[in-house]
Amino acid sequence: MQESLRVNLKPIFLTSLTTALGFLTMNFSEIPPAAGLGNVSAMGVGLAFIFSLTLLPALLILLPVNNKPGKGGDMYASMDKLAEFVISRHRPLLWGMLGFSSLMAVLAMQNTINDRFGETIEKPSEFRDDNEMMDSEFGGAYNFDFDMHAENEGGISEPEYLQNVDDFATWLRQQPEVISVFTYADTIKRLNQNMHGNDAEFYRIPASRELAAQYLLLYEMSLPFFVTLLCSSR
Repeated sequence: MQESLRVNLKPIFLTSLTTALGFLTMNFSEIPPAAGLGNVSAMGVGLAFIFSLTLLPALLILLPVNNKPGKGGDMYASMDKLAEFVISRHRPLLWGMLGFSSLMAVLAMQNTINDRFGETIEKPSEFRDDNEMMDSEFGGAYNFDFDMHAENEGGISEPEYLQNVDDFATWLRQQPEVISVFTYADTIKRLNQNMHGNDAEFYRIPASRELAAQYLLLYEMSLPFFVTLLCSSR
């Protein structure tokens, strides 16, 4: 067991290190769950490395192991031939793999992230045609969500915050590729108008934080229970 640990320590360490680094690159993703998955997976790889050098050797020493004759000789002979092939041609293999990896890296830059589920269906398809027509005419099939954080607790009721959200929505509506925009500020403005006899002059952001907070409470009370919890958590 000591000899096995001595021989395999370096390859196990390099394998665990490169695997963990690969998972940690998921932190470059803009999707928070993907980053969390990468971090948890990297932690798992680290724990697997530790257990492989501590718990596993101890179990192999303590537990009874029965050696049964099998066909392991053929596998070892094949691995010996592969090892001899790699050792005798290590330089061509090294440069060849570097060239192949460089080519794959260049091709990887051509990848695009696309979650438009309708385009995964091959044409001709009635569903895809209908979906593309609906998206081009009405929009709504594919949305962008923007999360605008408030500076303090309850800050979403601040008139300045609501005005910033409304200004951003106004700018989005001016973009030619945008079909429709819906914001929390729109809901507050509509409630403000409704509470003033549907007077169009009151379709605006409330002047006080207290009034906006009351509108938020009124809006939450009109929603189903589950949706109300989501709004409260935000």
